[in-house]
Amino acid sequence: MVIKSTYQELEQRVKELEKDVLKTERLKEGLLATRQLFMDIVQSLPDPTFVIDRDKKIVVWNRAIEKMTGLSGENMIGKADNAYSIPFWGEPRQVLIDLIMDHDQDAFLPYDFIEKYGDSLVSEAFLPSFRGGDGIHVWLKASPLYDSCGNLIGAIEAIRDITEKKQTERILYKEKERLSTIFESNPHGMAMVDNNGQYLYINSCFTKITGYTLKDIPSRKEWFEKVYPDEEDRKRIARISEKDNIKKNLDENREFSIRCKNGQSKNIEFRTTYLKDQIIYVLTDVTQHMKAKEALRESEERLKVIFAANPDPVVVYDVNRHPVYLNPAFTEVFGWCLNELQGKRIPFVPMDQKKITKEKIKEIYESGNPVRFETKRLSRHGEIIDVLFSAAMIKDLKGISNGLVVNLTDIIEQKTIEEQLRQSQKMEAIGTLAGGIAHDFNNILSGIFGYAQLIEMSLNDPDKARKNLKLLVKGAQRASDLVQQILMYSRQTKHKKNPLKLFLIVKEAIKFLRSSIPATIEIQEKILSRAVVMADPTQVHQIVINLCTNAYYAMFDSGGTLTVALDDIEIAEQDHLTSNSSMPGNYVKLEVSDTGQGMDKKTLERIFDPYFTTKGIGKGTGLGLSVVDGIVKKHNGFIKAYSEVGHGSMFQVFWPVIEKKSSHNFSEKMENILPKGTEQIMLVDDETDILDTLQEILEKEGYKVAIFKDGLSALHAFTKNPGIFDLVITDMTMPQMTGEELSAKILKLRKDMPIILCTGYHENFTKDMACEIGISKYVQKPLTGQELSALVREILDGK
Repeated sequence: MVIKSTYQELEQRVKELEKDVLKTERLKEGLLATRQLFMDIVQSLPDPTFVIDRDKKIVVWNRAIEKMTGLSGENMIGKADNAYSIPFWGEPRQVLIDLIMDHDQDAFLPYDFIEKYGDSLVSEAFLPSFRGGDGIHVWLKASPLYDSCGNLIGAIEAIRDITEKKQTERILYKEKERLSTIFESNPHGMAMVDNNGQYLYINSCFTKITGYTLKDIPSRKEWFEKVYPDEEDRKRIARISEKDNIKKNLDENREFSIRCKNGQSKNIEFRTTYLKDQIIYVLTDVTQHMKAKEALRESEERLKVIFAANPDPVVVYDVNRHPVYLNPAFTEVFGWCLNELQGKRIPFVPMDQKKITKEKIKEIYESGNPVRFETKRLSRHGEIIDVLFSAAMIKDLKGISNGLVVNLTDIIEQKTIEEQLRQSQKMEAIGTLAGGIAHDFNNILSGIFGYAQLIEMSLNDPDKARKNLKLLVKGAQRASDLVQQILMYSRQTKHKKNPLKLFLIVKEAIKFLRSSIPATIEIQEKILSRAVVMADPTQVHQIVINLCTNAYYAMFDSGGTLTVALDDIEIAEQDHLTSNSSMPGNYVKLEVSDTGQGMDKKTLERIFDPYFTTKGIGKGTGLGLSVVDGIVKKHNGFIKAYSEVGHGSMFQVFWPVIEKKSSHNFSEKMENILPKGTEQIMLVDDETDILDTLQEILEKEGYKVAIFKDGLSALHAFTKNPGIFDLVITDMTMPQMTGEELSAKILKLRKDMPIILCTGYHENFTKDMACEIGISKYVQKPLTGQELSALVREILDGK
């Protein structure tokens, strides 16, 4: 029985043990599930988080911290020895989580502060190794982990990037600091009041203006009682203030007289700004301003009396050039009254005067000095009135411009007298020039006739005929140059500037001169410069010819030496300061000197006047030096002249140097072989000789040319079949229909039609006007066959 009882007990014990094992397995499974749930929760946290066990080994490294550090959980889990600090600090070190595991450790922790919340520790730190060395600010929280028995089994630390928050805090702090500085340093009195009428703050300027401190006026009630001692006045101002408070009038300033703490009365301007929970009052002491305003009003009244008594029209403009005052004389002369022009600009500047008026007004504002110039203005009824425009800038007490005052003197009578005088002088000048022009043309024509006869006589000798033909063309070019000199005084002609080696043109001009200057005059060359300038080659050629021609005339009777030199020169700053003619920099200096009779001081002062000449009747024109002066100025250069009676003369021309490669010699360009063409050209001119020669030249180049002697027949042919022509070349001045009219009508029929308009001379139709209506090229006669062929090819290829 004992054995049997023992066996049953053992069997029961086994069953109990099996139950315990099953229970343990279930507990183990539950523990694993709980652990997995914990792991999943930590993994899903948005903040970078890691967990360590009691041995400070990493047991969890969540996805957020993987993304932040770039280190995976596989690489980090199981590591000890403060491995969790390395991604953040670059080395193993004690961090916040270590304080959880060991409260008594004596370690330096890199935190601005550490705060305790229950068992958790919270801190902030700056991690310098993140974002490429820029670093980030982080918030950290470390908490202990306990088992069911309350034993410490590990710790968890969460990390949050608060860089943007820190930046925002810094910005807000700086803004608050800036606003505080502005508030206190503001030159106006400032007060802050809450919605209950309690004064929160007043700045030092407020106290300086009123004498009151924050203790004196704790609320609006005390303020009103102290500064507005009169009860009725106080009630009136309170009503206005209350109304402003209801309407939130932000843009309306109020001006009141207040009594200060010392009993003095002041005029104060109040400006109110309504915030969400506060009201800002800005106080400005305008007492002196009011006195000045009254004085200004009295001054303005005096000025109005003065302007009203002025017989000349007077306008006072504001900064927008709107009239704010017109005197009676203005209304009398121009017809407008002020009330119909307020807020508008006076529509009395003619189109052709707008540019100069704008430039002169700009000059006033830039220099601050008055300006005077002659111009024209329109009356209300369209009458053109010649006026002397005198204007000065109006400035306020701070020297800031706030308008203009303009005096317009009617100079119609004065202009009439001047025109009569000018006409008289012109007639006198024409008499002075006529003999010289006739002399020059007669010489040129004599050469042309002579070479023509020689060509006729040497038809059987082609080489000799070709030589004489070249000389004949040179003579014709000289005639053309003389015409161009005269035309330069009647209108502005545009020339094309290119980078140019000056010495090539100077040498060519000297070569041309040798054949026309007598043997009694020796020509010496000192050409040293090879610098490049921006210049028009034809005009440079003209300068050299004119200066050398003047030198030749100075030695006409006695002979002598003509020296032409070209050298580089640098003008320093100190040289510039002593001469208004030059700017510092590098220049090419052309020097033309002679050993002739020289000039006295009085003559030297007038040599650049257009119609002044020292030559006798029939000895040439007086246009040379004036032409030279005009050309040099257009090239941003300057000219100097030296002379003494009996010791000859010297002229120096200075061109600014550019650092560019030279263009080819203009004469060499003409020798280039031009491409031929097969296009259909319409050629229109009333001169048979011109038609015949140009037709033959163009047809030899391969073009098909249809010629017309007047604009009407040309237009009829074009209208009939506008598609067959590739280019139109037309003269300007023709009977029945001008080239301008023909071009306009052709372009109306076919907008893309290229047209070359040729003119000998025309005052009323300019190159700009031609371009405006669509003409491709506007060229000056005479035009050589080579020049025309090049131009035709250029336009057709560009079409």
